[in-house]
Amino acid sequence: MSSWQPRRAPGAEARPSLDRRRAVALAFIAFITFMKLRSAVYNVLALARPYRLEHIVQKLDCDIVYLIGTQIRCPANTCHHIQRLPALGFVIHFGYGRSPFTSKCAGCAIFFSKKKFSEKMVQQITTTSDDIRGRGGAVRIKKKNMDLKPIVAYVPPIPAKEGRAAALKSAEMTKKWIQVEVEKSPARTLPMVGADLNTNLGCDKSGQAWSSGTGGFNTSRIGPNGGGWEEWLSLVGYASATTYCKEAGPTFYSWAGNGSTIDHFLVPEDLAKKMVGLIPWSIARQLQIIPDARPRDHQPSIYTFNYVMKFVCNLVADDSGNCSKPVRWDFEKLASCVQTGEGRIEFLTD
Repeated sequence: MSSWQPRRAPGAEARPSLDRRRAVALAFIAFITFMKLRSAVYNVLALARPYRLEHIVQKLDCDIVYLIGTQIRCPANTCHHIQRLPALGFVIHFGYGRSPFTSKCAGCAIFFSKKKFSEKMVQQITTTSDDIRGRGGAVRIKKKNMDLKPIVAYVPPIPAKEGRAAALKSAEMTKKWIQVEVEKSPARTLPMVGADLNTNLGCDKSGQAWSSGTGGFNTSRIGPNGGGWEEWLSLVGYASATTYCKEAGPTFYSWAGNGSTIDHFLVPEDLAKKMVGLIPWSIARQLQIIPDARPRDHQPSIYTFNYVMKFVCNLVADDSGNCSKPVRWDFEKLASCVQTGEGRIEFLTD
C-alpha cells in the first residue's frame, strides 16, 4: 500500500526535509484562542437610582463595561463590593471615600457579563489608596484561555481657581496609579484602561501632533491633565483606541454643544489599530440624564476587538527529526524554588 503524499504543482520541488545532522532542535507549537470582546467606557453621572445600572448594561449589551462617576460610596471598612445582577452578570464597585483628593462625584465600577465571565474567574481585585478612594479600581480575570486586567479610573477636572491645587494633586496620584497598575501586570496579562481622563490627547499645548500614543481621529490639544501621557504611552507601547476609531468620539458635550474627547480606552497600540469603536447615538440619547434632544454631557463609547491568547509549548526533536512529547515540568526545581525563594519565584506566586 502506498503512503499518502501531499499534492504539488507540476514541476514543483518537494519541501526539504529536516536537517538530520543537527543533534538537538527545538520545535514550537502555538495554540491560539480567539475571543471577540465588546467593551464600553461610560461616565454615567450617578447610579443612585436602582434601575439605572441594569438599564445601562442592558442597552449597551457589552461583555465589559467601565462605569465612571457612579457616585456610590464605599460601605464601612471596605474598599470595594460586588453587586450581582442574576440575569446579566456582576458588578465590582469601587466607591468613593473621605479625602481632600476625592469627592462625591467619584466612584467607579466594572460590569462583567455572565455570557463570558463568572465570579470564579476573578483572580485579584486592586483598589487605589485611601487618599484617592473611588478614583479607580482594577480586576484581574483569569482562566486557562484568558488573562485580562480591566482597569477603570476617573481623573478629576482641574478648576481655574478654587480647589485647583488639590485637584492637580489628585489627578497626578490617579494618573500614577493607572500607570503602575499597567506596568506591574504579568507579561501574559492584557491590561485595558477605561477612563475619564478629563483631557483631550494627541497634541501638545502648541498644537503639535504627538508622534505616538494616539491615532488620527478625535485628537486635540491637551488640558491641564494631559501632561506626561505621551511619554508614558510611548514607553509602554500603549495608545488611546478612541483616537484610532473615528466613530468613537467626541465623548463629552457641553451645554453649548461643543464636543471633546476626554474619555479614553487605553490598550496596546497594535490592538488599538485593529479595534472597531463607535458611539451608539440612539442608545446614548436614551441613557443621558439631562433631558435634551441634543447630545449632552458624557456619551458611552463601545469598542469591539478580537482577544488573542497564545499558548506555546516546547517539543524536543531528536537527530532523526522526530518530535517527542512536550517538555515536562521539573517538579524538584519548582519545590526548591518555593522553599528557598531562588529562581523565578514571581512566576510561581502569580
